[in-house]
Amino acid sequence: MSFEIIDKSLAARIGRIYTAKGFLEVPALLPVINVNFDPEIIEWIKKLGYKGIITNAYLLWKKMKGKIFDIHEYLSFPYPIMTDSGGYQVLKYGSINFSPKQSLLYQIKIKSDICVILDIPTGLTKDREVAKKSVNITLRRAKMAKRYIQTYNSLFVAPIQGGLNYDLLKYCAKKLKELDYDIYAIGSPTGLMETYNYKSVLKMILLSKTIIGPAKPMHLFGAGHPMFFPFIISMGIDTFDSAAYDLYAKDDRYITRTRTFRIQELSELPCICDVCRKISVKEILEMSKKEREKLLAKHNLYVSLEEIKAIRTYIKEGSLWNYLEEKSRVHPALYEAFLFLKKHIKYLEKYNPISKINLRGLFLFDAFSAIRPEILTYYEMFINNFKFNDNSILILLPFLHSKPFIRTKISRFLTSKLSELDVNVKKTINLVYVGFPFILIPYELSETYPLAQWEGRVKSFRFRSIINKILSKIQNASIRKAVLIVTSDYKSLFTKIEDILIKNNIPILTINLQSLNLNSFVNNISKILDFIIK
Repeated sequence: MSFEIIDKSLAARIGRIYTAKGFLEVPALLPVINVNFDPEIIEWIKKLGYKGIITNAYLLWKKMKGKIFDIHEYLSFPYPIMTDSGGYQVLKYGSINFSPKQSLLYQIKIKSDICVILDIPTGLTKDREVAKKSVNITLRRAKMAKRYIQTYNSLFVAPIQGGLNYDLLKYCAKKLKELDYDIYAIGSPTGLMETYNYKSVLKMILLSKTIIGPAKPMHLFGAGHPMFFPFIISMGIDTFDSAAYDLYAKDDRYITRTRTFRIQELSELPCICDVCRKISVKEILEMSKKEREKLLAKHNLYVSLEEIKAIRTYIKEGSLWNYLEEKSRVHPALYEAFLFLKKHIKYLEKYNPISKINLRGLFLFDAFSAIRPEILTYYEMFINNFKFNDNSILILLPFLHSKPFIRTKISRFLTSKLSELDVNVKKTINLVYVGFPFILIPYELSETYPLAQWEGRVKSFRFRSIINKILSKIQNASIRKAVLIVTSDYKSLFTKIEDILIKNNIPILTINLQSLNLNSFVNNISKILDFIIK
């Protein structure tokens, strides 16, 4: 199996999974195709540009009475096709007359590109013994399947079971990793999706990905509504399937990228896809149920793909976090999911690229939005690598109103005056900007990403441990004297710095200004220079 990663943002990847029928670009949504499919829907899927679909091998086997055929010809779909083994039917009905070996060999014979072993889904059971049994049987079947899949062109998927029994989930992931499957999948999320328990889905992904690692693609069964897509992708899900487009259509539900409407609730269609711009709500309601379902399914497929393409765009420009923050206000369950990402920001930071060719600025809305991977990376690099000049003179200014700070009139005026000082004095001066969320920005770094590429006004900061770690650089530095230019902005932060300097017996010149503008600064420059050179 060949898996190529092309671009990243957070733990999300743009990449390619190579199959016998060409590559599947990820992140990818695989629409679920009913075995009693409508050829018109298949043609619509191809027209939209979907390059992968999924169908059910067990239901196909039942329908075709075990007949062998080329699944690509049968579905008139020339691109990669994934087949589920029948595990969902096991979860739904308890058992099926389809053995694990039979399921695997049948998928191979009908030339499925991505085959799923027949697992025993855990579902949402809280009965630990039932969950343990599903994990043990799944592992036993996964070991058995490896004996049959060594010489075939298909890729093979091992579902990770355990559900909400997280210790069992981790155990299953660890054991399956040892078997080295091509693709791993998160099993049993359907019930969680239906109840909007998105936080638990993300936890299952986190625990599984932490063990499996980034080298193998990860699939999620039953991803549901497109509003949740960016969250699962940000955690490292590469492929996922969904039947929501069809199920919602059967219930007269019209999907948008942020919510769902019942078609009867609409006075007009809020979309201009090829379906919606040619028809009115009145005309849809006058259709037969079958025709209405088909039309709504087409629209729902369009919107789902539109969401995927938008997410890929955000990954490429490195702004997926901005999009997540925007999406989190769409539904309370998504906000809860976003808080989960915040709690596990170190996981996202681990995989988020430090630099990219085309980086977008950060949008900061409040103190909470300031804790994001790019900023955490800056904290770590500053704490671990930055050092003040020995025997230094510290000049601290509040964050200025335009960026980069180094190019403002105040900074240019100050540096021009400092350049006139004795060369030995100049070498000891550290000019530092003070404010939230970066706490301290040294003059020399103020043009680097993301210190000059952010928008917003963060006036408070709730993460005291971070503040203390950053300010410890001042506490442990060899500082001879310090100049503090203080305004009402970030006054609490300047007070903390002043307390540290006083405790260390450092001479301080504090200049309190109503507001920091060029005129007020020019009026105080003599006082500053005199303090520095005396």
